[in-house]
Amino acid sequence: MTHLEYVTNLMADLGNPERPISTLADYFCADYVQKVDGKTLNLDDFLNHASALRSQLQSAKVRFIEHLEQPGKLATLHEVEALKTDGSRARLQVYAFWHFSHDGRLRTVNEVSRVLEGSQSDSQLASVR
Repeated sequence: MTHLEYVTNLMADLGNPERPISTLADYFCADYVQKVDGKTLNLDDFLNHASALRSQLQSAKVRFIEHLEQPGKLATLHEVEALKTDGSRARLQVYAFWHFSHDGRLRTVNEVSRVLEGSQSDSQLASVR
């Protein structure tokens, strides 16, 4: 499986309300760190983020626009189109650098995001907890 396929599977499971949040931890190393828009999240923070997203979004679609892959590394430019529970929509652009451990799980992610459509408060969707 390529790193892009791995991340695609993670995104699908993140958006699947039938998949328990706790099982998302299987994708990550125990010492996982995510830096997003100046905020730092550890694995527990990310799982809280995933739970918060599920409570605020009816659905979200991720579209990978560009990617570069090397052993243990993946760089992506992707867009997230979200339908929020209040019926409003948001579209975010995300630049992400993913680093994988030797066993294939995610070790770190560094992200920068920006709102393309929606309210400026939608910028919090990238790191809400």
